[in-house]
Amino acid sequence: MFIAASAGNNGDDPLDPSIRYPAKFPNTIAVGATDINDVRRNYSAYGAEMDAMAPDGVTSTSMFGTNNYAYAITGTSYSAPHVAGQAALLFSLDPTLSWQQVRDFIRYSADKVSGMGDQDFTYQYGHGQINVFKALPQEKGYGHITTTLTLYNDIEFKGDVIIDEGVTLTIKPGVTVAFAANSDVQNEGLYSGLGELIVKGKVNFEGTEEQPIIFKSTSGNPQSWGGIRFEDTSDDFSVITHCQIEDAFIGLHLDRASSSVNDNTLIHEYHNIGYSF
Repeated sequence: MFIAASAGNNGDDPLDPSIRYPAKFPNTIAVGATDINDVRRNYSAYGAEMDAMAPDGVTSTSMFGTNNYAYAITGTSYSAPHVAGQAALLFSLDPTLSWQQVRDFIRYSADKVSGMGDQDFTYQYGHGQINVFKALPQEKGYGHITTTLTLYNDIEFKGDVIIDEGVTLTIKPGVTVAFAANSDVQNEGLYSGLGELIVKGKVNFEGTEEQPIIFKSTSGNPQSWGGIRFEDTSDDFSVITHCQIEDAFIGLHLDRASSSVNDNTLIHEYHNIGYSF
């Protein structure tokens, strides 16, 4: 069971600013409060048990009394639900995760804000300000993508990434997708020791001439990742255009795929394109 709890609103108490129970328990996620500028609220309790920070003071549609809506409500009690929602999203994407794994995703994907002074952990901020996108399963660097997703930022994978049936992955122009060289944590693909992007659903990889989508190895060495492989996607029409695929064993492997492949560049592959029918 995953439990996110508010750290407490006694951080400005000179006698006892410590984190309150139940957030203080080791099997609970302690959540502190930040303002709109990611600065810790002075009343947010702190201590060695702090896990992460989340905003409060935001407009709420919660009802208080009769026909009264709360506005800019504050307190760590309004920060903890952000983390609970983040955990729920992670569990929905991968129900096999343990609460400890979800906790670690939240901790280590947190943004290191200026108040942390370039440290990875502080008593005041824990591991930093939560970043929901960075904690999503693709940030593990491998595994199944089980819900429709759009990537807006560069990303690095450490093993096979599988786009499940019925799921669409969209990558925006200018994004670079790098696979760790000669690394395959998931090991579900054809090539042992080489990470692959395995498509069982649908992809929209529509780069532009000015901003191609780049798929490559982290090392830049030829044949140091597996490539993009479609597995019997004849019912899902995919688009791959203005993509640059580098360093793969097979750049594109189309296995009974329904797709539009146009204006792409393949560099340093052992095989540029493979077909299976």
